[in-house]
Amino acid sequence: CIRDRNMKIIKRWTAYTNSRIKAILISNRKLWTCSTDPELLVWNYTNVKPEIIKKLEGHAHGGVNAMVNIGDNLVVSAGFDMSIVIWDAQSYTKLHVLSGAHESTIRTLFVPWDFSYLLSGSYDKSIVMWFK
Repeated sequence: CIRDRNMKIIKRWTAYTNSRIKAILISNRKLWTCSTDPELLVWNYTNVKPEIIKKLEGHAHGGVNAMVNIGDNLVVSAGFDMSIVIWDAQSYTKLHVLSGAHESTIRTLFVPWDFSYLLSGSYDKSIVMWFK
């Protein structure tokens, strides 16, 4: 739901029919969603009826658990496939894939504003710090 200042529901829609939403964020005036399937969806949510403008495939299998954005330029996703994908938020292209550090699903991400490093946390009970 998107809400106004008075916290009234102003828009509600079904984003997925067979998946559960895991994370949402806004980057470059577009809504990004991820779910228990391996696709990320990019939405134009300002229309009367929100519409998918891009389906992104970057994770090998399973779903996507977490997303963070860095300004309006980059979106980082992490998933069941134990990989992290860095996306260009304007062209919707996959820039980098980070993998090999976790032994289970990546559940959470942290990226500082300057993107000098990235932290990932996994169901394997590990935290990994990645540097540029």
